[in-house]
Amino acid sequence: MYYDLKFPYRIEEEAGIANDGQGNDVEAYIQIKIGDAKKAITEEEYDAMHEENRHTVANMLKRDVKWITPITGEEYEANTDNEDEQEERDDYDEDEL
Repeated sequence: MYYDLKFPYRIEEEAGIANDGQGNDVEAYIQIKIGDAKKAITEEEYDAMHEENRHTVANMLKRDVKWITPITGEEYEANTDNEDEQEERDDYDEDEL
C-alpha cells in the first residue's frame, strides 16, 4: 500500500506573498504533497517532516521561516478551494488541447 503525505502551511501576510487585489497583504496557503510513500509514518515522524518542510517552503519562497506556519489539513481545506480545483481537473478533457 502507498500513502500520500500532505504538509499544509499558512504563509503569513507579513511575508508579502499575496494581496487582496487592492495592494493589501493577505495570508496565503500552500501544501506540499509527497506521494507514494511506501509505509505509514508515526505522528512524531509526520510532525518532524512537517517542520523540516517548513524550511523548504521558506527557502523556495525566499522568505523568513518565521512567516511559514504549519497547519492542519482541515485549516488548509477551510481556507482554499482545493476541492473545487480537483473537480475542475477531473472534468478536464484532454482532447481540447
